[in-house]
Amino acid sequence: MEIVTYDQAVKNRRKHTLSNGTTYWKSEYLQLENEIQGEYPQCFLVEQEPNSTIRPHFHRVDQFQVIVKGEGKFGNQDVRPITVQYADGYKPYGPIIAEENSLHYFTIRAETDYGANFMPEQRNILKKGKKNSYLVKNLDFIPNLLQQPQPVQKELIPSQENGLAAYKLTLGSSQQLECPPAKNTNGQYILIINGSAVLNSKKLGNLTCIFVHPSENSFTLRSTNEGTEALVLNFPKKV
Repeated sequence: MEIVTYDQAVKNRRKHTLSNGTTYWKSEYLQLENEIQGEYPQCFLVEQEPNSTIRPHFHRVDQFQVIVKGEGKFGNQDVRPITVQYADGYKPYGPIIAEENSLHYFTIRAETDYGANFMPEQRNILKKGKKNSYLVKNLDFIPNLLQQPQPVQKELIPSQENGLAAYKLTLGSSQQLECPPAKNTNGQYILIINGSAVLNSKKLGNLTCIFVHPSENSFTLRSTNEGTEALVLNFPKKV
């Protein structure tokens, strides 16, 4: 299991510039300096600057993205927090457009990828066959978690035979809920999006990221006295 808090990740915050001039800040959560593609989970927080566009592109590995702040567009869809996007490897998507406010979103992978393949220039390396994508838009936060009488698990992306699934968990004050299992997946991320949780007396604040390996037991999410909301993102098994 890998656990990284926002405070830890933001220490690695760096500015990047794309070839079209778009700039963004990137905070690394899970990333080895000398990783080999496909051998290690990868997670980072992107802060895309206002009035900027990331052109349509694809990646070679499966990927979730989670919008946690700002407003903009994914393709022709208006998006705001909390929005969950999933795309199979080699599935083109975009553009990603940040409007007057910067757009902040997590990029989450069970396997390492080295960067975007922009369309249409790199269309020639697309793999044939059906590629899936999902967009679950604009999930509202619970306004008062302290009034949550019991834990609730909501399915966002229905569980697939290959293990792909996404859920939203809502816990009131000092509650606990066993997460859906990571078994029979290619790995699972748990992302705290509101409030905080606790593990072995350590507080896990908002925007904490947890990676659960497929061989591990189900993670039990325990909220602090302020309650918590979290996403559970299951990656499909490798074919």
